[in-house]
Amino acid sequence: MLCKITIIISGCLLGILLKRYFVSYSFSELTSSMKNSLIVAFGSGVCVIIILTFFVICVIQLLKGEKGDPIRKMRIRKFGLFVILFNIIGIVYVCSCQMIYFWDSAGFWQTAIMQSALLPQHAGTFLKDIISSINYDDYNYVLSTLPSIFAKLISPARLIFVLVIINFYALPSIYLLIKASFRFMKADYTDKTRNLSWIFALLALPLVVILSAQGFVDVAGLIFCGLILYLYFKSEKNLFVFGAIGFLLLGLFLVRRWYLFWVIGFFICAIVHQVIVWRNNKQSLKETVQKLILMVACFFVPLVVFFQNLFVNKILKTDYSALYVAYKFPLMADFNKAIMLLGIFAIVAFIAFAIFLIIRKKYNCIFLFVHSIIVFTMFHMTQGHGDQHFLLYFPTLFIILVAGAGEILHKYNQRKPTPPPPYGQKPLFSPFFYPLQFLHHHMFSPLHIEIIFIHFFPDFL
Repeated sequence: MLCKITIIISGCLLGILLKRYFVSYSFSELTSSMKNSLIVAFGSGVCVIIILTFFVICVIQLLKGEKGDPIRKMRIRKFGLFVILFNIIGIVYVCSCQMIYFWDSAGFWQTAIMQSALLPQHAGTFLKDIISSINYDDYNYVLSTLPSIFAKLISPARLIFVLVIINFYALPSIYLLIKASFRFMKADYTDKTRNLSWIFALLALPLVVILSAQGFVDVAGLIFCGLILYLYFKSEKNLFVFGAIGFLLLGLFLVRRWYLFWVIGFFICAIVHQVIVWRNNKQSLKETVQKLILMVACFFVPLVVFFQNLFVNKILKTDYSALYVAYKFPLMADFNKAIMLLGIFAIVAFIAFAIFLIIRKKYNCIFLFVHSIIVFTMFHMTQGHGDQHFLLYFPTLFIILVAGAGEILHKYNQRKPTPPPPYGQKPLFSPFFYPLQFLHHHMFSPLHIEIIFIHFFPDFL
């Protein structure tokens, strides 16, 4: 249901914008010219009114929620409002920004426009170019495929390109990371704790928001990261799960090559983690070896068989440290950029929560923390960080903030509860007000005075 609502709202927002940013046609022009596509026809005034009405209905239905679990309704409302806000931010940014697009943020946009020219007449060439680009190009066409389709259906405008990134890359990534973050919480967490804890992840979201608004398709890699972490930290993992993780790691590497650092770090941490599980007698040696071999095989076998040029020439024979020597920056430059993109509060909260979770021996969170250290070390030895490269650490940052907040809230809720006031009265905002409330209800009769005396001095009798 959530996915349907997201698609409906996103489609409505795209339609609303057509009136302003694309050619507007009157009804007579639309009927006289059959060359205009159906979606461009949304530029007519009547269609805009229909879309606005439909959009308002969707928002009203979203705010009403669904019948049943109130926690589920609250989650849908929160995420639904976030979907709307995210789209509005993207619209405002594109409309008001006057920067000249260059490098990655313009390269994929240009590729999408170029690929859209092949549709629909040359669909075979379209697919062939995508597969060939994976093997031979440093910037392949995989992540430009979806924007190119929308560029053909609607318009090659920058706004459409950015909204596709937001709705089909960024929002699914955030949703999957939210689902993955709940894997790091205990079963006895209350629903209130679970829902309040992921609100702390809002500290990390500006990174994805600004990169999406700027047109970085790299955020799509977080979809694979979220699925990988969601599957790996399942309570029950069979061989098929590890096989699926191997294929997802391959997909992550193919969409953007620098995600290979994330993949290598995950392999290292997963191998160490599975060995520790075996040493703790939680699984047999045979099962451990089978899982690891299957995961590694599902990554390397398709890579070697179908993408030989990529594997041999782009991985084995290329020294990226020498190739990107001009992009090596001091360590402090990376830290300063991290503060600029993430904010000092997010970094301080991340460090504090990570230390807290390590002290509490939350091994799954230690897995992610060590993984980020490995990835950062490897990447910094190769080159300095660009803005988009900080997405390598976003899953860890997001989940540590959620898990740390959840653990603190859970620990707070485990404190000895304050005894309820007599006669079923609820205490005021905190136990500090309890005596005042008690006196307020019992100070106006001799019987109440006796009750007060017995209440505060029960051992006197």
